[in-house]
Amino acid sequence: MTDSDPNSCGVWSLSVDELKELPLEKVKALLGRATLEDLAAVPVSERILLLPHCLRRSDRCQARHDRELGLLCEGCDETCAINVLRTAALKLGYSGVCVAPGGSLAARFLKDRQPQGVVAIACDKEIGLGLEAVGEMLTNGDLSTAPVSVFVRLSRDGCVDTEVDQAAALQAIGA
Repeated sequence: MTDSDPNSCGVWSLSVDELKELPLEKVKALLGRATLEDLAAVPVSERILLLPHCLRRSDRCQARHDRELGLLCEGCDETCAINVLRTAALKLGYSGVCVAPGGSLAARFLKDRQPQGVVAIACDKEIGLGLEAVGEMLTNGDLSTAPVSVFVRLSRDGCVDTEVDQAAALQAIGA
């Protein structure tokens, strides 16, 4: 089923060829319109979770960074947002979780996994950059379909020791 009306909510059903015909700004706007109900239609096994590494607690996090995989959570703090959200997604059956220091690693993870659904936790700046990256990946053929993408904004940003409303994030993950 394709939806050729670029103002409809079913953007992820547009073909890549149809998306290539739209300006990047329109593609970005369409990608940001998914709801939790839209995400609920995507099997959890076809979803990924993208987390920013800035959610880690810098004073006690024992995770190490891997250049290819991002932050490798050790599960050392039961109250750490990364540990809580990562564990929830994996228990539900998400196909992967990426704790990225920046958008390029998250984009590579998205390209490698080709998910149907994405839950991304980020600041406004990274959400904008992520939408642009996904739009570009769709228009240049790096993604075969537009994933249903739900974003949860950080409640406190600043690049270090940031915070997210964990209840809202868990609701998105469990949609």
